[in-house]
Amino acid sequence: MRTSGSSRGSGRERSGPTGRGFSIRHGLAVAALLVAPASCLAAPAARTESVGDADTWPGNRRGLAFLWQDASRRNQVLLPGGRDGPTCRVRARGRAKLYRFHDMDLAGGAFLAEDADTRLLAACKASGELTVEAVLTPASARQTAPARIVTFSSGASSRNFTLAQEGEKLVLLLRTPSNGENGTNAQPVLCTLLADKTHHVIVTYARGVTRCYLDGRAVSTSRAVRGDLSNWRPQHLLFGDEWDGGADWAGRLEGIAIYSRAVDAAEAKRKHTLYARRLARRRPVERLVLTGRLVEVTPTPTVRSIHPYRRCLAVYTYQVEKVEAGRYTDRRILVAHWVILDRKPAGFSRKRGRSYRLVVEAIDGHPQLAPERRVMIQDELDLELYYDVEN
Repeated sequence: MRTSGSSRGSGRERSGPTGRGFSIRHGLAVAALLVAPASCLAAPAARTESVGDADTWPGNRRGLAFLWQDASRRNQVLLPGGRDGPTCRVRARGRAKLYRFHDMDLAGGAFLAEDADTRLLAACKASGELTVEAVLTPASARQTAPARIVTFSSGASSRNFTLAQEGEKLVLLLRTPSNGENGTNAQPVLCTLLADKTHHVIVTYARGVTRCYLDGRAVSTSRAVRGDLSNWRPQHLLFGDEWDGGADWAGRLEGIAIYSRAVDAAEAKRKHTLYARRLARRRPVERLVLTGRLVEVTPTPTVRSIHPYRRCLAVYTYQVEKVEAGRYTDRRILVAHWVILDRKPAGFSRKRGRSYRLVVEAIDGHPQLAPERRVMIQDELDLELYYDVEN
């Protein structure tokens, strides 16, 4: 028995929309061609929420300057009275991409916030306060640099704030008149992070007090950083790396809300409760671990040929040699690998006839891939398509 879900082909096609011998297959709807690939934002209908709504994450939206739950949401900042405010969009850079919950998968890249820098700067300078809320899943407890998770900066030596992981510790770098332009005179250690565990974190600063709430509980208070935010300067808001690179964070990120005000313990607990409801509804996809001998390769298209897409998956066929985990009974398996990311070759190279260890999941369990460009030449109509989750 194979894993649940199905993605069937309809025979060999000699040309796709590019007219270069590639075809979009296995569930990529024609409508997906109309999706603007430069943004990782989807905008389905969303109910109107008031600034003080306590039943839907993020709860009280007063002072909210940036909001990004995941790429399937509208991610709109609402103004007092429930009026529509700015929509928050992000764009993938490098090897960053979306994971199956439409969250950010940041290993090897970053997501850049679009049109948020000026708004965030003005709001926090005016209030002198800051709160950063995020739901994060570190890939490792040994990250260095410190590795940037959420940063409002322009390089390694100039920032307004950075929420980062150093080793297993979550730290804050915050620019104030007394803490320096790089926010490094004092770097409060906020909490301990565990690898592959999802954490709901809220870090708040006001009037010389930094507090951290982990999964709804107060875990640290520091008075090491003093002063207001009057010396903040124009910077770039991004997630998963520094603006000029060199500080990559490996992990997944979602549920980002940045406020120009402080959050108290009761509100932090409430925000965690609201997001925990979303996390509790998620169900895992069966993962297969197997060894396969590569028998058929779909040629990688040129970057120009997939325009206006920024990313592309290519399907390879493997002869199954050994199943190490999960259940799979077919003799062959189709696997989609990333071959182009951020309009650049992904550096994925394998040789026909060689055996490889594969960690895969049914592609039907990864709805974030539906609008992505996909190419294949296989005629394996009876085989389910899988996705390489380690590529």
